[in-house]
Amino acid sequence: MNVKVLSFALVTAASVLLVSADDAPQKPTDPLLSSLDNITKKVQMIKARLDKTLNETKSSGLLEKGRHDTLIETGYRLTPGAGYHKLYLNEMSWHDALNFCRRKNAHLAVVNSTAELDVLGNVVKERLAPLTGEKSMAYIGMHDYNSPNVWLDVFFQIIEKQNYLRWSKPTHPRTETEAGNCVAVDEDGDMHVVACKRKLPFICEAEI
Repeated sequence: MNVKVLSFALVTAASVLLVSADDAPQKPTDPLLSSLDNITKKVQMIKARLDKTLNETKSSGLLEKGRHDTLIETGYRLTPGAGYHKLYLNEMSWHDALNFCRRKNAHLAVVNSTAELDVLGNVVKERLAPLTGEKSMAYIGMHDYNSPNVWLDVFFQIIEKQNYLRWSKPTHPRTETEAGNCVAVDEDGDMHVVACKRKLPFICEAEI
């Protein structure tokens, strides 16, 4: 039952008892009057406790909206089987984008399947391509900072051997021997190797 409704019901019940008592002849030392006084005091104490509990619950955030609702309201798109993704149009280096997503309680998008590559490509196509009028790209959570061509996600899991990766030639395979490159996805869901210092839009992925 709603806390406020319960409090109102208790106070009302006590008031009815008091009114009934007032209508009947009473003596100053009537035990019933004393009992009604005690009931009123107890009702007031219960109401005060309920109000305190309600305020503490609100302060703790237990009554706030769920994570799903918050993500949707802040611009994330849910794709069943792929997760929650949001494209940020402000251009940043890969590392700045990485930190930005983390501050938002998210991470740069991680590719787990060909279907997810298609989802990320659609995000770029729908949000970014119409603004640029050309083939557009956005950073995802993939880099080879530890060793050339050994690709890692933002959780430092090796993903180079996965057969669902879809590279846009001629950006991969590449012949550079120096590590320190990052990956962006285009509107077709193809991946491009780019210098991490290059400023691009990026896609954050959030978890429930």
